[in-house]
Amino acid sequence: MRVPRTAGLKREFNALSETLKSNFLHFPKLVDEFSVGVSIRYLFSQIEIVHNMAIFGGVVKKYRVNSTIA
Repeated sequence: MRVPRTAGLKREFNALSETLKSNFLHFPKLVDEFSVGVSIRYLFSQIEIVHNMAIFGGVVKKYRVNSTIA
């Protein structure tokens, strides 16, 4: 598996829509100041946060549970 280069990551990020870019506010600075691994970990952590929020929302809506308890 190829390790992505900084230039490639920047190019792919810049090609995203503004809506998607707004969800990864710190990525441009991270990719400039840290290693590629740190930048990718940040992306995955942000995706995981949104994934957990979606699961939580689905459980609350589908099973009509109290959101405070869930």
